[in-house]
Amino acid sequence: MFQEPASFRALALHASQLNGDQTPQSVEYVKTMSSPAATLTGHRPDNNAPVYVVQIRGHFDGAFASVPAGHKRPSGNTMIIVIDARTGHITDDGITNRATNLTALGHPVTMTITR
Repeated sequence: MFQEPASFRALALHASQLNGDQTPQSVEYVKTMSSPAATLTGHRPDNNAPVYVVQIRGHFDGAFASVPAGHKRPSGNTMIIVIDARTGHITDDGITNRATNLTALGHPVTMTITR
């Protein structure tokens, strides 16, 4: 079973760098269930499993996003990553211009970012 998210800072920084921002403004996460987390990404979970929602604030260009031909890559100031709490695998992600109030999902933890 996946344990407390000590690696979320590294994951957030790596995802941020891949998507165009070397120094994100903030990272926070909350442990919740996959059904409420699905409202953030539009992903429909098969079950209501425990997940972590990681929210990264910065300026993202979706450089590695898979989009249909002729469509623009996503861009925005907020990246959401959903991680299965049991396995540690990323189940969903997205980029938007709307930050989420994570207190609606649980008790968020703000992580310090070293620049």
